[in-house]
Amino acid sequence: MNQKEIQEVAKDFEGLAEVDTGFMAHELHRMNPEDRLAVVQQIREDESKNPSPGLPKLEFTDSGDFKSSDEKLPNGDGLHAEYDPATGELISAHYAYTGASSRLEHVKCEARDERGEGGNCSKDVTFANGGRIEYNQSGQINKLIYNPGWEKTIEYDASGRVSKLVDSPGQRSEWVLSRQPDGSWLSVSEGKSDKYPVYDIRVTPDGDLVFETQPGQKDPTTLLGPSKSPIRR
Repeated sequence: MNQKEIQEVAKDFEGLAEVDTGFMAHELHRMNPEDRLAVVQQIREDESKNPSPGLPKLEFTDSGDFKSSDEKLPNGDGLHAEYDPATGELISAHYAYTGASSRLEHVKCEARDERGEGGNCSKDVTFANGGRIEYNQSGQINKLIYNPGWEKTIEYDASGRVSKLVDSPGQRSEWVLSRQPDGSWLSVSEGKSDKYPVYDIRVTPDGDLVFETQPGQKDPTTLLGPSKSPIRR
């Protein structure tokens, strides 16, 4: 590329970074090494001469590969993301949300293998009261942590329905609810097993556990998730 093309492409990437650093990292990695380094050098020069308030702080390797970004929004929210310089793919991200929905989100992604498979990400969210929700690589909530030593682990069947709920309440005995092949639920605690009077167990996006005793129940029993329950330390 000539100098004019380098300057134009650098501006395009700066615009991308203000909207989606992940997409910018992907597109930058697709360039040949010589052009990529030239564009990165131009981005650095643009930022030193005329900083853009909307552009995240970008970090590159000496060879022009993208490493990380730091972004602070006007409302106080922040984002730090790290990328694999060898692939341009996201490794981890930390989101800090302020205000009424104050929480910290951490995303961690696995590397793809030589066949390009993998790259799935898991996530956990920590709330202002100390509670935490963890997600599996399918995006399903699989752990609710109310305070150190008290957590609920959730498993799902192939159709995405809750199939098992393990309550680990610290010093007390573990309690396990599991869906049976006939659709009924079995409760196991302290070596004793009994049928449990529930039709279905659901998890809301907020991490609430909803227990329905019959299909379409209008007012099911709901156990509040970690973001809403008082945390006992």
